[in-house]
Parts: sequence; C-alpha cells; structure tokens
Amino acid sequence: MTKHSKTITRRIRKKQNRIRDRIRPIVEDLSARWLDFCAKRTSRRVVAITPRDRFSFSSESIYHVLHEYVPGVEFYNVRLALHEPHREGPLAPGCEIEERFRKAVLTYNTCMDACVAFWEHLHKVFGAMDDFVGLEVRWQHVRPRFVLFPSTEVPDQETLFWHHYIVVTFRRGISFVLDFSGYQFGFSKVFYTLKQYEDEVLDGTEYPEVEDVPALIEGEMEKAMSEQPSAKRRRAGELFDLIFSL
Repeated sequence: MTKHSKTITRRIRKKQNRIRDRIRPIVEDLSARWLDFCAKRTSRRVVAITPRDRFSFSSESIYHVLHEYVPGVEFYNVRLALHEPHREGPLAPGCEIEERFRKAVLTYNTCMDACVAFWEHLHKVFGAMDDFVGLEVRWQHVRPRFVLFPSTEVPDQETLFWHHYIVVTFRRGISFVLDFSGYQFGFSKVFYTLKQYEDEVLDGTEYPEVEDVPALIEGEMEKAMSEQPSAKRRRAGELFDLIFSL
C-alpha cells in the first residue's frame, strides 16, 4: 500500500468512527425500545429451556452437521405453554433463564418485524444527515452461536431460518449493520460495521438478498386490518402501535 493510499484509509477510518459515534445513541435507543416491545408483545409463553443433544437430529437434518461448519454451536429445546392462549410477554411466570436466553426468547423470529418497525423512522432520522446515502434490508443465513427449537417444531422438520438485518450506508462507502434481533442466535451485539458483521455473523458461502420492505409493511397492514380476530392481527396491531409512537 502506498503512502497516499494509507493516508486515504486513515481518513476513511476517522470518518467511520465519527459516524459510528454519531449514530450509536440512536441505535442503542431503538434496541432498548425493541426489547421492551418484545417483552410486552402478545406471544405463546416459554416455560423452560433445556439443552438438546446434537446427535438427536436425523442424518437428513442440516442441524445434524451444522456443528461441522459452526464449531461450538449449541442447541436448545424451548418448552411452550401450548395449552394456554397467547398472552402479554413471552416468558411464563417463574421461568428463570440466563440473560442471553431471555433476550433470545424476546427476539425469537422477530427480525422482519424489527425491520418493518424501524424502516420509516430510520429513513427520517438518517435522512437528516448530509452524508447519509441509503438503507437496505438484507437477508441470508447466519452462523449461530446457538439455535432454539420451540416445542411446536416437528422432529426432523425443524425450520432453518433466514435472517433479516438493516444495512445503513454513508458516503465513501461507509456501511453499518443494525441487527435488533440477533440475540435469538446468541449474538451479543446490535451495532456492527458491515465488515464486522460479515466476518462475525454471516454465512460467507452465499450472497445476501435484498428485501422489499414496503411490501412487508403492506402485508402487516393487511393483517392489522383483518376483520377476523386472531393472534396475527393483534401482533400486527401492536407493531403499528410501536411504529406510530416513534
């Protein structure tokens, strides 16, 4: 690398650090809001979480060999109160679990919802910044630290989830990732540079897809406006209550 190239690289890193410091409080505030929202949202309640042996999967399951690609990955069964109706908050009274599992349960399967919830707000907040370029919601597989299996899963038909995350880009190609629901896979952070996220979280064997967020928002609106009472309608209504409160 030439002296000129090193100078440019240092300038970009300084710019990246300044942007990171500027937007970090915004991200931390939204992360706290999302956890609070998920803690009160209508859900099936979790009664307990117990370890699952990796040899319990059939040879046809991706999870049978996942540990070969993601060393150290852990598996856990999540026992749900299936005999009870959906209630406020996903944790049953007396369910005492580690903080990492509490956050995982709160954010389980909420990645698309988080992107829908904050899409317009982030456009408004970041759009007021002169160096803001744009937002994307991308999705692909990740390399989880652990995987949760709710008791609604059929043995040997366990779901392999794609994961949605937000990429915010500024001038000079400076990009960050906001992942408000990565806790569900055992990740402990919400805010990354794109390079960090690619190295620490994403499955590097595939390219990401870009999500049509306005279509997602329209789909949630249709659920919220449905004439048939259901848990989906209630959850969609709760999501728009959060959106309108921002």
